[in-house]
Amino acid sequence: MILVLTILYCLLLIITENNITLLVVAHRLSTIMNCDRVIVLKNGQIMEIGAPKTLLADSQTYFYQLYNAAL
Repeated sequence: MILVLTILYCLLLIITENNITLLVVAHRLSTIMNCDRVIVLKNGQIMEIGAPKTLLADSQTYFYQLYNAAL
């Protein structure tokens, strides 16, 4: 587990410092909380696009519902 977290941390440093676009498919919402923008899908359809923190601030978003259901 520590090795995985170290690798993720290193990847975040590389991405942040080099202005890289990265496509991440995540099943854990905590994985994408530091992303600039997320595309939220439901049954293969785009539900919404935005910054995770912005989407979480609006209780009407699907992302907000997913996040709170996972707690």
